[in-house]
Amino acid sequence: MSDWVVLTLRAALEHPLEASCIAADRLAALGEREISALPIRHDGRAGVLGDLFTVRGERAARVRVVGGLDAADGIGTGMAGGELVIEHSYGAQSFKLPAGHMVLYPSTSLHRVAPVTRGERLVSFLWLQSMVRDEDQRTILFDFDQSIQTLVVELGLDHAEVIRLSGLYHNLVRRWAEI
Repeated sequence: MSDWVVLTLRAALEHPLEASCIAADRLAALGEREISALPIRHDGRAGVLGDLFTVRGERAARVRVVGGLDAADGIGTGMAGGELVIEHSYGAQSFKLPAGHMVLYPSTSLHRVAPVTRGERLVSFLWLQSMVRDEDQRTILFDFDQSIQTLVVELGLDHAEVIRLSGLYHNLVRRWAEI
């Protein structure tokens, strides 16, 4: 038994890889040979994990994937639980997105993560700061921008009123922004 199963990409992926077999709870009971033999789909063709990855370690509850996986999909899809739950003034909303997706929400929102009942939940997080501090001002800018976008579709980008309203929008951004 190892601490980690380490999957190292043999070469950069040039085509999409569907690798839902890569889930910590699934690999925890398997040896290196069995892991290497797990089925994948690469560029629409069937293959095995060992075709694209070097496998080190076995029977470990944690997985590390090394290499550029921007064309990989489905890693960790076997996880059960682990949803991000965000409390809003209108109730709780639950999120469980595919790999590579993110949820943006105000830092003033209470949130929690539901327990992971099977598999492993890997996350990355960051904080962003709006140039406009006041939430009401941000809401006004958002609504203003949505109206301008609607007018662009109806009247065209070069219409005099669209240009005038766009200027007003940018003046408000300059007035309210804190950089």
